Amino acid sequence: MAATGVERMYTEEKRKELEYAEMTINVIKKLVDEELSYLKKQRKDIVKDRTYFIDYFYELKDDEKMDLLKAEAQDTRMYESTLNVLAKLGRQLKEPYFARFDFQEVSHPVDKFYIGIHTVKDPETDNIIIYDWRAPIASLYYEHEPGNASYKAPMGEIHGLLHLKRRYVFKNGKLEKFTDIHMPSDDEFLYEVLSRNSDEKMKVIVQTLQKEQNRIIRDYIEGVSVIQGCPGSGKSSIALHKAAYVLYHFRDRLRNQQLAIISPNKVFAEYISSVLPDLGEENINQISPEEIVGDFLFYSAGTHYLGRLESQEYILSANKTEMTRLRKISAFKCTRDFSEIVKKYVKHVEKSLFVPEDLYLDDELTEYIDKETLEELFYDEFRSEAVYERTALVAERVAEMRKIKSFEIKEHIKEGLDSMITCHSVETLYYRMYQDRKFFDEVGVNLEKYAPKTLLWEDICAIGLMSALMYKFEFEPTLFYLLADEAQDFAPVFLELIKRRFPHCNMLFVGDRKQLVFENTGNFVDDIRDIIQRRPFRKYELTTNYRSTNEIIEFASHIINKKEEHSIRSGNVPEVVRTGKDKMNEEVAKFVVDMYEKGYMNIAVLCKSMKSAKEVNLKLDAKYAVKILPVYLAKGLEFDCVAIWNASKDEYYDKSDRQMLYTACTRAMHELRVFYQGEITPFLK
Repeated sequence: MAATGVERMYTEEKRKELEYAEMTINVIKKLVDEELSYLKKQRKDIVKDRTYFIDYFYELKDDEKMDLLKAEAQDTRMYESTLNVLAKLGRQLKEPYFARFDFQEVSHPVDKFYIGIHTVKDPETDNIIIYDWRAPIASLYYEHEPGNASYKAPMGEIHGLLHLKRRYVFKNGKLEKFTDIHMPSDDEFLYEVLSRNSDEKMKVIVQTLQKEQNRIIRDYIEGVSVIQGCPGSGKSSIALHKAAYVLYHFRDRLRNQQLAIISPNKVFAEYISSVLPDLGEENINQISPEEIVGDFLFYSAGTHYLGRLESQEYILSANKTEMTRLRKISAFKCTRDFSEIVKKYVKHVEKSLFVPEDLYLDDELTEYIDKETLEELFYDEFRSEAVYERTALVAERVAEMRKIKSFEIKEHIKEGLDSMITCHSVETLYYRMYQDRKFFDEVGVNLEKYAPKTLLWEDICAIGLMSALMYKFEFEPTLFYLLADEAQDFAPVFLELIKRRFPHCNMLFVGDRKQLVFENTGNFVDDIRDIIQRRPFRKYELTTNYRSTNEIIEFASHIINKKEEHSIRSGNVPEVVRTGKDKMNEEVAKFVVDMYEKGYMNIAVLCKSMKSAKEVNLKLDAKYAVKILPVYLAKGLEFDCVAIWNASKDEYYDKSDRQMLYTACTRAMHELRVFYQGEITPFLK
C-alpha cells in the first residue's frame, strides 16, 4: 500500500530530525574531546609547577614562592572550570535538547531554535545549534502558542510569527520521538512525566515548565517576591530554577556576591541538592535558620535553647495537657503582636538600664564627671545608638572633653560606665520581660502566662531580636539574592532577623499558608511585606497541583474543609484502614510490600512526631527502603506512596493537627493510605 502524503511528510521530517540530532551529538562529542585535551594539558601544567615548587623550595625567594602558589591556584580553578564544562557536556550527550520552535521575525526568514539545558556552539562555524532555556528568545516556547508572538531582548521587544513548537524525547543520546504541541501543558508528555515514579531527589522541570512558572522565573528579581503555592505546584523547584536563571543573567554582578537559600532542615537540603548541578550550575550556599539566629547571639554565648525542629519535637512529645499549653504559648509568640512587644520592651528597659553616678577620674577622688553630664550623654546625645554600645561612645566623649590621652584612664572610664549598666545579659532581660508588671500595663498584655521554662525556637529568635536592637551588628553585603523555602513557618520575630541580617538583598520567599506544622498564623505573605519592607514587592499565586492525583487532593482538602487547587490527572481513591490493637505495624508493612509489587520504590510512613516514628517497627527486608519520618521533616518532599501512621482522635485532635494531617496527605503522588487505631480523628469524619 502506497504511503499517503502526510506519511511521506512525517517520514521526511523524521529523517531531518534524526540528522540534526546526530549532527548535534557529533558536535558535543567534538567539544568533549577538545575539553579533555585541554584538561590533560592543565593537569600537566599543574604537576609541572608543583614539582618545580617542591624541587626548588629552598632556593626560591618568598615573592617567587607566592607567585608560583598564585599561578597554581589559578590553574586549579581553570582545571575545575573545565571539569564543570565536561559535566555539562556529558549531560547533553544523553539529552542534547528537549524542544524546538520556528520563529519568523518581522521582515526575516523563518529560523529554527532548539532549546536545551545549555547553549552549544559549533566550534567550526561558531553557530549556535542549541539555545539555553534561560535565553530571552526561549521564552517564546514557554509563553506563546503558534501565531503572533514576541519576546523581550536586550535591545527591546522583538515581534514576529511563531510557526511551530515541538517536544523531543531522547534516551541515552538517541532521539526516540518528537511531538508538535501548542503549549507545554498541552501534550501527553506532561501527563507521562507527572505519572512517573518519584525520585530520591527533586527533579529539573525545564522540559515541562508551565507558563505561570516560567513567568515567575523570568520576572524581575529586585526587591522582595513571595510565591504562595498549593502543594505540588512546583514552587520550591521554581525557586531553584530562578536561582539558575539569576546565575545565567547576572553572572558578572555575582563575582563578589552570592546566592543562598534558607533551607528548613537537612532532609530537605539533601532532597534539593541535585537541581542546580543538573542545570549545570554550582550548588548555592544553604543556610539554616539556626545559623541566622546564631549570628545575633555573639553576646549571648552559652545560652542553651532548642532549635526549630527540637522545639517542635519537644512540644509534640509532651502529654496532651502540656502540649496544648505549649502550643498556645508558641502560637502567641508566632504573631506580629509578640515581635512588636519584644521591640517595645527594648525601648522600655533602655529608659532605666543605665543608672549614672559621679565618675571619678583619679584615685585621689579629686577630679570627676558628674552624673548629670553622664546621664545627658547616655540618654540624649547618644540616644540613637544601640544601648549597649553607648558606654564606649560616652567614654570617648568624656576623654575628649577632659583632653585625656592615657589609655589606662580611658579604660578606667569605660569600666566605670559599664558598672552603671544594671544588666549586661540580654537573656536575663528576656526573662524579666515576663515579670515586669509595669510593662504589662504599657502593652496591655499579661505576659506572665507565656514565660518560658525552656527556651524554645521563638524565644531564642526574640533574644536574637533584642540583641540586634541593643548591640550594633554590621554584616558585609555579600549576598545578592536570597531564597527562602517553607516561609509559612517563619515567625515574625525570625523575619525581623532576616531583615537585619541581609540588608539590601533581593529576596524570594516560597510557602503555602495551608501547610502549617508549626504554630504560625498562615499570614506569611503580609508578614513578609510589612516586616521586610523592601520595594518593589511582588506576590505570585499558584493553584495547580502537579504532584498528586485529583483523588488525593479531594481527600486532603476535606481535612481542612477548603479546596483551592486542582490536579490534572486521576488515580486511586485514598483508603482509610482501621487496625486492631498492635496490628498497625503489620498492616503498614503489608501496604509497603503491595506498593513495591506495583513498581513504586519511594514510599514513606509519616508520623506526627519523631517519638512516634521511632516506635514504628515494620520488620521488613532491607530491600524495602521505606522512609519513616515525622511530618515536620517531610514538608517539601514528595513520595510515590504515603502511609499515615495512626490518624486517631488521640493523635490528631487539635486545630494545629488539622494542618499537619493535611500536609502529610499532600506528600503522596500516586497512593495514599491512612491507618488508625481506636476512633478516627474528627478531621476525617
